Amino acid sequence: MRLVLGVLMFLIIAFGFLIGVVYPFAAGSQQGYELARWQALDGAGGFREFETHLPSTEEQILVHVDVANDEDAAVDGDASVLTLTATSGQRTEFAQVFSFGDAPSTARQFRFEAETLHLIRDEPYRFVFTEGEMSVPFSSVELVLTGGTYEYDGSVPPIGYGMMAIGALGIFLTNRRKRDRKPKSPEPPKWGRG
Repeated sequence: MRLVLGVLMFLIIAFGFLIGVVYPFAAGSQQGYELARWQALDGAGGFREFETHLPSTEEQILVHVDVANDEDAAVDGDASVLTLTATSGQRTEFAQVFSFGDAPSTARQFRFEAETLHLIRDEPYRFVFTEGEMSVPFSSVELVLTGGTYEYDGSVPPIGYGMMAIGALGIFLTNRRKRDRKPKSPEPPKWGRG
């Protein structure tokens, strides 16, 4: 019985470690794969609109916008420079405004993180770009769709920590009960007349 309890407690610790430590690490390092990348600027300096079917097998699709602007362009970090609207059917999935202050950059290369698409439907998705408050002479605007990722649930790791604590406590109590049940060694015989 003690062996069964010990194995059960070990399995609880292992599962707790899996969802408390491995799951957050895996979620933080997931890369996914590129589903599509489109150049949004047309030859006249305006924006193209995109309409496409997205794979409904994806749990979620990440949407990024990679932009580059001329070195000499003045950039106000707080002013909106671009808006992206995504729709499917008659529904607006998101309408997001971007400013350079919110985007990680390398020299004049910026990546805007748009909202994530969930519950992918088997119908056309439409992506429309418009200019923001400040007109920026972009040299490149690319819409990037990334699949192969999953949503991280922050409520799961604490459950894993609790399971590890319960398993460790169970192993400790099982071993303690085993020590308490050990038969006491008989007293040595007394020689002579006491």
